[in-house]
Amino acid sequence: MKHSAEWFLIEEINKAHIFLLAGWGRNSSRDFEKEFNGNIEVGLLHRDGTLELYFKDKEWERAEKSVFTKSLEDYRFLEFIKNKNQGIQKQQFRLCKTIQKKDLTLLSDQKLIELYYNFSERFAESVCIGWIDMAMEFRNGTFSSYLTNYLNNRVKEKSSTTSGAEAFSLFSTPSRVTIGKKEENDLLKIIEKILEDKKTYSFFQNRSIQVIDKGLDGINKKINQLLDNHVKQYNWIFFMYTGPEWTRTDFIKRIKEDLGKDDISVVIKNSKFEQDEINNRRKYLSKELAIDTKHLKLLELSSEMVFNKDLRKHSIFFSCFVVRSIFQELGKRIGIRYEDLRRVLPWELYELFQKGEIDKIKQEIKKNKEVLMLFKNGKCTKLFGSAITRFLKNNVIKEKVGLMTELKGSCAFPGSLQGVVKIINGVEDIPKIKSGEILVAHQTNPDVVMAMKKASGFITDLGGITCHAAIVAREMKKPCIVGTKVATRVLKDGDIVEVDAEKGVVKILK
Repeated sequence: MKHSAEWFLIEEINKAHIFLLAGWGRNSSRDFEKEFNGNIEVGLLHRDGTLELYFKDKEWERAEKSVFTKSLEDYRFLEFIKNKNQGIQKQQFRLCKTIQKKDLTLLSDQKLIELYYNFSERFAESVCIGWIDMAMEFRNGTFSSYLTNYLNNRVKEKSSTTSGAEAFSLFSTPSRVTIGKKEENDLLKIIEKILEDKKTYSFFQNRSIQVIDKGLDGINKKINQLLDNHVKQYNWIFFMYTGPEWTRTDFIKRIKEDLGKDDISVVIKNSKFEQDEINNRRKYLSKELAIDTKHLKLLELSSEMVFNKDLRKHSIFFSCFVVRSIFQELGKRIGIRYEDLRRVLPWELYELFQKGEIDKIKQEIKKNKEVLMLFKNGKCTKLFGSAITRFLKNNVIKEKVGLMTELKGSCAFPGSLQGVVKIINGVEDIPKIKSGEILVAHQTNPDVVMAMKKASGFITDLGGITCHAAIVAREMKKPCIVGTKVATRVLKDGDIVEVDAEKGVVKILK
């Protein structure tokens, strides 16, 4: 396989494994010829528990242009993708819940490996579908830029006091409650019950997490039951790709932190009416700006893109949580840790397990500790060792970073601020951020939400309107610039910057 075209890094995922995206890489390179005006090659590098995603520059440009053109020519194209995405994710949730009810120990080896393989195929489909509409947004923000420019023109013509960036942020906010937001609102309902009972409130305020965990049932049985139900319903939501899932003590810790906030009562009150307020403001603004039918539909679909991103993300988290039990049962039967089995390509594990070639499975695990998988037309070529180094050196585009005083990206949520930079790329970085500082990341994920709550604004290297940082910025109403490409390479802890999110500009002051 020749690699004459230049490749670029589009995403980096920490605490990940090959199972997560192997099927996505295969399907993405094979199944979107119609949508992308030709198939695309995909690169997937796994090393040290991190996945790096690569595409060819020219092929991505073609895919981006193809999806964008189809969307503008007929918004029913995006509507079809939206409905297909939602249908697939709902099917995936149902499949996961069905597997949770199974006693895997009663399955024969053949039934167990077939369950695994069928699950992996369905999972690959659920991961892959989200890349169609994201193709026109994830790298260059083409779709959001187009809609923001349209809104800027409407604002100018109607002399509105609302800026184009503010309008787009409003229109692209989901009109329905996302899974992540529903969990947050449900926990706020428990916190409200605690605030209503002085004895329980005092117990949470003055006791340790461990004491609360053991003694809550004796203080307030109803709230204890509500907490148990919440844990049962949402323990997987922060599992992400490798776990662990959250326990009662994790949720108790979060409750204690929220109870310590001065404005928690206001937060609870606002949560009850926030969605209705967003939808009412959207209706008012669409009339004020006299938005035509076509663009109003495109704006509604941008909102659905964000909703679908959250749905797909949580479908992935739930799937990774549930498939762990299958890996564990497979691992017990062949004497291999389940964590290691996730390093084998699903179709290879299926074939080798059926043949009883356990030693070859172990060899694949060892080799795949660091492997570059190149997918073309559904076929996978693997590179190892020095071949990976040569490929990255000769084929991957390097973003040039010189002496810079200004960074540019896309506005995810408008606002201006000045503050101290803190680079936060993982859980281990969270303790260093202080309230009011500006969080800078390659990209954010649910692991760093606690840091995002402390931060006054966000800047990321990667992402578009559907990325995690953009979604959280809208929910928290904090200025956010995504897609700067080089923020984490240019900025360092302690730098002072000025953020004008509406313009997508970061000025380095010191």
